[in-house]
Amino acid sequence: MKRQELPLPYTWLHQLEFRNALRLRVFRREITPAERDASLNAVLADLAAGVLVTTAPPLAEMLTDAERLSALHSEKLATRSLDIVHVACGLVLGLPQFITFDQGCPNVGRPLTWNHLMWLSKPRLRRC
Repeated sequence: MKRQELPLPYTWLHQLEFRNALRLRVFRREITPAERDASLNAVLADLAAGVLVTTAPPLAEMLTDAERLSALHSEKLATRSLDIVHVACGLVLGLPQFITFDQGCPNVGRPLTWNHLMWLSKPRLRRC
């Protein structure tokens, strides 16, 4: 991610997904509460330093796009609702790339263009 243009947008969805993922990792005993707190503090530091910037996409527009994406792709890609909302969020914000850390995606941690996201149709790539 060091090669990405800064600042990176940070939405309510990032906040929810990130914090919940950390809490699940504590539950699974994959990390300690101290490690969770360190990760949360790292995000706060990135927000304070301007690496991340809080961004709020228009909710109605985002949900309209999410429904459109669902209608176009969910029956072929078996996408989860939250993943669809995440992609719609990026589209509504007009972002040029999408970065995923989904382990099921071959490009994990690397930017995907929107065109790449839209044509991925193999079941093993369904959540990219």
